[in-house]
Amino acid sequence: MRGDPELATNAIKTIHDLLRIDFDRMEWVGDTSPDTVLKSGYGFDWWPGDFKVEVRVYGPHPELERPIYRLSVRTDFLCEVDVTTSEFARTLSLMNRVLGVFATCTYPISFPKAFEKYGSPEKLGLDLKSSKIWLASSAYLNESTKDWLPRFFGGLAVLQPIEAQFRAHLVAPLFGGRPDYSRHPNNPRAVVDEILGVEEDIARHGQQQSKWRGTGEFEAIANKWGSSEPRFGLADETGLTLETPFGEETAMLRMDVEQPHPRLGNGLYANLKLPFFADHDQVAAFAIELNHAEDLMWMRLGFPFIGSWSAVKMHEVEGTEYFAPVFSCFIPNLAYSPGVVENLALYCMARTRWVRESFFLQLVDHTMDAILSRRFGIGTPQRGPSMVLQKLSQRFGLPWRQKH
Repeated sequence: MRGDPELATNAIKTIHDLLRIDFDRMEWVGDTSPDTVLKSGYGFDWWPGDFKVEVRVYGPHPELERPIYRLSVRTDFLCEVDVTTSEFARTLSLMNRVLGVFATCTYPISFPKAFEKYGSPEKLGLDLKSSKIWLASSAYLNESTKDWLPRFFGGLAVLQPIEAQFRAHLVAPLFGGRPDYSRHPNNPRAVVDEILGVEEDIARHGQQQSKWRGTGEFEAIANKWGSSEPRFGLADETGLTLETPFGEETAMLRMDVEQPHPRLGNGLYANLKLPFFADHDQVAAFAIELNHAEDLMWMRLGFPFIGSWSAVKMHEVEGTEYFAPVFSCFIPNLAYSPGVVENLALYCMARTRWVRESFFLQLVDHTMDAILSRRFGIGTPQRGPSMVLQKLSQRFGLPWRQKH
C-alpha cells in the first residue's frame, strides 16, 4: 500500500506540539523516507522527567490498504526485574487492572521459544531474570482518522510518563527491580516538565459526572449493532453490554459511566471479558502475552491498544478460583468526544476476533441464535435464521435487523 508521508509526519508533529515539547528535552529519530518509516519508524525520544518516552510512527504496511500507519508510544518504567515467577505475573496483572489508559508490558516467558529461530535469548540480548518493564499504547492512522486520532491518542499517552515519574519508585519494590531512569544526554539536570502536572486537570474534570451519561450514545449503539449476528446488546443511559460469539460461549463487553478511575475520576469505562477460565497463574501469564503481542504486532483489524489485559477472578467452585482474561480501558472526561464510545465498542469486537483467531484456533464459533437459545430457552435455532435474536430484540424493544 502506498502511503502518504505527510499524513505520518503531521501526526508526529501534532503529538509533538500537543505535548509542548522543549527542544532540549528531545531528539528526533529516523527520517521521513518510506523505507525508514516502515522498518524503524520516524518520531522522537523525549525526556519530560527521569524516564525516556519513545514516540514513533510506522508504515505504510505493505500488505494492507487500511490501516496505513501505526502510532506507538512507549515509556521506560522498571529494569532488572525477574519476570519468570508467578508472583510477578500476578502483581503485574493487578497493576494493569487499575491503569486503563495504557499497558504495563514486559516479555512473556514464552518469548524465547517463539523467537528461537532468530537465536538464543542471550544473542537477542534478553535475560528474563533481569528484564525491563515498559508502558505502552498504540493506535492506527489513515485518512478517516487523521483529523482527530493524533490529538486524542497523544493526550492519553502523556499519562505514561506521569505514571513513570511519580509511581515507578513506589512499585519497584513489589517487582524486585529498580526504576529505569535516564536523562537527555545533553540536558542531564533538567527539572521535571510542567506537562507532567496535567493529571490534576484530568482528575478535576473527572469530579463532574461522566460526559457520556445520558447522551443516548449507548442506546444508539445497541440499536445499530446489538440486534443481529454476530452480536447482541442492551443499553440504557448509564452503559452498554454487547456480546459476540467465542466458541460455544460469548465474549462480553461492558461499557459504563458508573465505574470511576481511582485517580482520574469519572469518564467511560470498558471491559471485555473472554470466556476462558483457568487458574490465576495461567491467566496472568496469558495476559502478559496478550499485552506484549498488542504492543509488538501490527493489528490488521486496526484496533488501538489503549488499555491493558489482566487476570480477573470470575467465580469459585469448591475452593478453586477461576480467572478470565479481561481487557480494560478507561477514557477520562477530558477526552470526551461524540463517537468515541461507538469506535471503542467496535474496536473491542475486533479485538475479540483477533484473540479468538490467533490463540483459540481449535474453537468453532456458534451463532448468537444458538447461544441465546440455549441461555434463554427461546425456541430452537433450527426453526430459522436469527429467530432467537429476533425474539429477544422484540422483548427488549430493539429494532430488528437481519444483517449489517
